[in-house]
Amino acid sequence: MISMVRRVVMRRNPLSRLQTVVWVACALSLIAENATHAAQTAQPSPPRIAINDNRIAAGDLASGTLTIRLEARSGEWRPDGESAPGVVVNAFAIEGRTLQIPAPLIRVVEGTEIRALVGNALEGVPLYVRGLYSRPGKNPAEAVLVPSGETREIRFLAGSPGTYFYWASTDATSPMPQRAGRDTQLSGAFVVEPRGGPSQPERVLVIGSWINGGALGSPDRRNPFVINGRSWPHTERLHYQVGDVVRMRVINAGAAVHPMHLHGFYFNVDSRGDEREDVIFPRDSSPHLVVTERLAAGRTFALTWKPTRPGNWLFHCTIVCI
Repeated sequence: MISMVRRVVMRRNPLSRLQTVVWVACALSLIAENATHAAQTAQPSPPRIAINDNRIAAGDLASGTLTIRLEARSGEWRPDGESAPGVVVNAFAIEGRTLQIPAPLIRVVEGTEIRALVGNALEGVPLYVRGLYSRPGKNPAEAVLVPSGETREIRFLAGSPGTYFYWASTDATSPMPQRAGRDTQLSGAFVVEPRGGPSQPERVLVIGSWINGGALGSPDRRNPFVINGRSWPHTERLHYQVGDVVRMRVINAGAAVHPMHLHGFYFNVDSRGDEREDVIFPRDSSPHLVVTERLAAGRTFALTWKPTRPGNWLFHCTIVCI
């Protein structure tokens, strides 16, 4: 059993503009005893995968159409830092650029047409892509097959505003939480903003997990978790001023339930959804104030929070995971 989350006390800022810090964590420590794949073969070292903090939207927008060129390849991922062992996984990149975990952020305004060209550079395996369709989506949503070495074009209107995601696997039948270990990081955020709405700063957090292939219930099974590609304690520190309005979108693209808890404060749940649809609560409705929001695999929620006093606070999953 690994202790995944601990409270860290830091000196408070003595300046007049006091800050508060959120430590984002989620039962995070990658155990990669089988991650020496490159060293055990005569193959060249796989390319390094970059950590994506979901601050920059991908693609090129022109005349109401966003064109994004995605490509799936294999690379080495180091969520525990550059000095820690890595693991070879499949990931997405903008075509010709560095691989990213999570996958490139798709962020558009309601009414935008999306032209996604998805290439499969994985050797000898097909790629089944899900989540690239207009919202609300069908149940179940159909996958788009991209054979090895080929590219498929997917065109659709973004649809209703909300917090969504897209994902892929090399297995046609496995649901997202049961993807094989090398496929578990083929996930990215897909955000649709309301037309004409004010542009408000916010952060997008994608929860993921990596499975080493051990049998369910086996002591050799490892299923650690990450937020935006990083494991605890390497997750990002978010800095805010007292009185700021903090907005976050949280996506569980992993393989377990995560009750997400904020130390020290209540936060308001602004929406709840999944890959296919999102229910956004009216601004004049009763507040949905919680300190913990249960987030099942494949679910999403958006939150608003206002820090009222300085300090260092954790936002984390309350379940200790192995």
